Amino acid sequence: MTCTAASFSTVNRIPRKYQGALVLARERFNELMLNTLGPVTGDVFSLDKMLSGNTSRENIKEMYKPDTLRLLDDSMIKTMADNLNIDYKDEICSDMLTKADTELLDSIMKHGIDCEDTMTRHIGLEVDGAQAKIMVDMKRREKPTITWDSDDWKVAMRMADGITDDDISDMDADVLLKMVEDGSIDSDKLSQDPKKQRAFNTKLTDSLGSVDLWDSKKLEKLGGDIIKTLCLEDIAKLDPSALTKALDSFESSTFVDSVKRGAFGKKVIAGLGGADNIEHWNSSYIRQAAAYCLNNPKAMMKMDADQLAEVVDSVAGHVKNKRDAINLAKSLMESSKFSDPSTLDSTKLSSLGSSLSGFPPSFTKDISSSALKGAMDSLRGCDFLRGQAKSILKTLRDSGSFEPSSLSPEDLESAGKILKGFDKDDFEAMPADTIRDSFSTLANLDLKMDQARGVLKKLKSAMGGDFGVKAAEMGSLFHYAARSEVEELSFDDLRLSCKSEETIDIDPATDQAKVIMDKIVNKIGSPAGNNANFTGSCFARWKKIAAKGASKSFIGDLRSDNEIYTIMDALKDNEADMTETQTKAWSAKLETLVLDEEFANKFDDSKASQVAIFMKHFSDAQFEKLNRLVIPTICRYLGKAAMHTLPLRNVTRLKTFCLKHIVRDDTGSITDRSSSKSLDDNDIRDLGNLMCGLEENDVKKLSSDAVSSNLGRLSRCPLSNSVGKALVKRLKELDSSYFEDGVNLIACGPMLAYLNESELDSVPSAELASSLTDIVQNMEEADKERTQRDEAFKAELSETERTEFMDGKRRVVNKALDEASYSCAKIESLGSTAVILTAEDIAGIASDEFKDCFETLGSLSKWTNDQLSALATQAKQAHGQASAWSSETVRQAGSIVGGLTADEIGTLDLSSAAVMASIGSHDVYNSAQLVSGFGNWFARTQSSTATNIDADELMALGNFACGAADDAIRAMSAVAYSDSASTIGALTTCEEGQLTAYASLAKNENAFGSDISAWSEADVASIGSVLGGITKAEMSTMSEKQISAISPSTIQKIPSLTFSGLSEVQLSWLTSSQANAVTVEMQQALTADQLEALVDAGAVDLSDITDEEGGNGAGPVGTSAILLPLLSVLFAIFW
Repeated sequence: MTCTAASFSTVNRIPRKYQGALVLARERFNELMLNTLGPVTGDVFSLDKMLSGNTSRENIKEMYKPDTLRLLDDSMIKTMADNLNIDYKDEICSDMLTKADTELLDSIMKHGIDCEDTMTRHIGLEVDGAQAKIMVDMKRREKPTITWDSDDWKVAMRMADGITDDDISDMDADVLLKMVEDGSIDSDKLSQDPKKQRAFNTKLTDSLGSVDLWDSKKLEKLGGDIIKTLCLEDIAKLDPSALTKALDSFESSTFVDSVKRGAFGKKVIAGLGGADNIEHWNSSYIRQAAAYCLNNPKAMMKMDADQLAEVVDSVAGHVKNKRDAINLAKSLMESSKFSDPSTLDSTKLSSLGSSLSGFPPSFTKDISSSALKGAMDSLRGCDFLRGQAKSILKTLRDSGSFEPSSLSPEDLESAGKILKGFDKDDFEAMPADTIRDSFSTLANLDLKMDQARGVLKKLKSAMGGDFGVKAAEMGSLFHYAARSEVEELSFDDLRLSCKSEETIDIDPATDQAKVIMDKIVNKIGSPAGNNANFTGSCFARWKKIAAKGASKSFIGDLRSDNEIYTIMDALKDNEADMTETQTKAWSAKLETLVLDEEFANKFDDSKASQVAIFMKHFSDAQFEKLNRLVIPTICRYLGKAAMHTLPLRNVTRLKTFCLKHIVRDDTGSITDRSSSKSLDDNDIRDLGNLMCGLEENDVKKLSSDAVSSNLGRLSRCPLSNSVGKALVKRLKELDSSYFEDGVNLIACGPMLAYLNESELDSVPSAELASSLTDIVQNMEEADKERTQRDEAFKAELSETERTEFMDGKRRVVNKALDEASYSCAKIESLGSTAVILTAEDIAGIASDEFKDCFETLGSLSKWTNDQLSALATQAKQAHGQASAWSSETVRQAGSIVGGLTADEIGTLDLSSAAVMASIGSHDVYNSAQLVSGFGNWFARTQSSTATNIDADELMALGNFACGAADDAIRAMSAVAYSDSASTIGALTTCEEGQLTAYASLAKNENAFGSDISAWSEADVASIGSVLGGITKAEMSTMSEKQISAISPSTIQKIPSLTFSGLSEVQLSWLTSSQANAVTVEMQQALTADQLEALVDAGAVDLSDITDEEGGNGAGPVGTSAILLPLLSVLFAIFW
């Protein structure tokens, strides 16, 4: 690198004793610029220009980036600050407030670059996380919190993460009221921290008096944004009459917390005369109250339908989800205005807005084309099922409009989510320019596999053969890109440059992310050797790409200076996307820093807020090497970490450790509460996800305030039945009438399933019915957490316990609905919880109701064989014999096809990609059904010639790809297989012979190659369950890197004999989540030494436990009732 001679006249303020440091800094600056920018001249970049501020605006971010600023000592920073003008300082601050590590930000703030001044000048600038903490710390040093005026607080609110509960407690009462009236309180940010929210609520009552004394004028001043910050206890104290007088002030209020929304709605109903008076509400009352009643189906049905119809445009604006839409639609269909769809004009239809998605298909199919055309802009947000959207589009197309081949970008923008009704062929028929120019609209749709491939195929046509610059805008559609399509994208296509100002909007699958990470390394080099090209700002751009794609070795090679904190800070929100291998690698990276004496002393609350989420693998001994005062902050962020990759014993250990480091509100001291006789809200509110590690003895000690403030989170944890039952028992001990209040029922959600029949009988039916929408929503969220955990730790809960819990949910729903048969509206409101319907329930559904809910029921997967048989019987009564079903009927049937016989499946019209993508997405078929389905499709579309099958078709087949004969699989194109490998690899229904056949394609030179030891981590992730088709000997050649790329769900699918090819060393490489995914049959195929290695990796030895019922594939361990005590003992020991 060539530099001009130094001009010391520009830096003559640096004392002589620092001149040596200046020379060294100049050398390092030159080296850094050479490594990151390549050969440049000192005329453009030099340390002297940096210190003197002699640079152009376009070069500021490159000249004054964190890595160059770290080269400067305090004297140099001060010299630089003296020479920079305000505009340049603002440029530097806007960058540093999002990219700098905390030490660097603190240093430049102390030596002349006041970033708070920048925030004052730029009112749109906000600061989050650790940088906000540094900024607020600096502000406190300059001016005590107690003296802050409203202007100070307005700036502070823009860095709310740095505000503490003590700051809020110090706020002047008059300043607080002024801030509230001005709307300057960011209630959403306060509500993210229980301590800050509680401090704010306390300050509010100190300023305005007790909540029960607030009149309508005070409530109007507060408005909806403040009201939603109130805790449950305070909402319960609100005066209903005062509240209803001020309701217009709360119109924009949105309660994210369903428990609070239920409590507030109950108050509103009480203020308007109580539940018995709802039927007498006029349109004004309905308009005011509807926002808080949409989730209450019982209240909605009591309203006068015609009065509701008069204000529907206002009410529909509060619809937040499909359940709200269903509750509103059911009431409106009773009105004279909306009872007959054929009479609706565009004005009436527009007034419904997104609530139209709550009306059944039998209603929407009769809406006129003229009404639909005129209301299109108002309906674009409707969350229709595909079949309903398809029906609406058919009405439009039958009238001569909305034909795919003539659509413009404006047409697609206007239609919005209604576009979900188009099939693959429809998208392929659209003008290529239309697809290209409206791609952002399409990328935001929830398209299925076949539709997505149609869009992507047309996009490639418009872009000249690949996705080009549109690749970075693909959103969730990126997931459907074929392997070769991802590989051919360039670094620039994906906007991967750290200097780019353009956003990256893609959600890649794991194998895709690994391919992209390889592109990054190929472009900017290996991270080894403290490569300064890898910065926090880079990872802030890459986010999900790095979270899913960074390998263990990549993480280990990353730089080990202060920049690692900003790198990890950039990825912390995506920690849940990472595997255990990755989070362990980040944890190991931290160990080298924070456990070093030099760094440990500098590890403060600010740094902890950046990286503590990755410390979930630290041992207690490692934590104890850190400053004890930082532990509570570490624990608060550990509570934000995903727990589904940790064994329950580790979740419990972290919970216990954090209970030993509780900062008590009354003393301000760190106190060991792990063995205390009671646990209150102060003890558990910051545990977050660690609440899922609470044990029976813990829940028995919970206090009333601990329950009221935290039950919503705790109820969604994947708890054992014994802990769940202990929690229910504790609730009754605290309040014998606890389950008589609808608000409490919402908070309990899935916990209600632990009530026995007599306990459930004492729950008021009216309260349960009014709360059912929110109860079911919480049940769904709990199911998602359980499903995540089951990927690796399914053995934690026996089949007996699962059945018991499902039966409990069924009792709750049946009591709440209290109907002889299920209506479609009720079924749709249940969402995925509808799988609790028994075969008898399904048989009792009226034919018209079943038709309206046909696609909804067919979209669910977790049906038993008895349920599927009942669904298929109903389907044949509604639509005739299976052989007469139209292609669209088969597509809507979805999982219901699993209830047909193999012979019946052989008669279905399986000629379209839409049909196969729908029915093939469900794992509900036996081998004979899969063979019949594949054979049917194969004959209809491929003339039974396997070489004709392309990648799009193979992807669309889903589980029916496991119906192909072994020789048909071997005859398929290896290129087609390679592009669809990740789809095939995710299947659960292929038998060993089919896996072997697919593995032969994987080993083809046109796919991943015959040398398995040379497969990349991306290859292994793509291949997935097809790994079960390689030989035992080939399995023994896999490296640690390759094994790290095998997901727990894939491990479960590997045949026992093949898995036994792993050596003791290879087994020792498994993470806990991988080791625990190994099934009992796989363990039994291991030698004693192999099993010992597996247990050392974190597994529980289940090899001597057999399923007396014959091992029906119900999970890693099918546990009989007789063997449950033994399993419980094992878990007590090892988990």
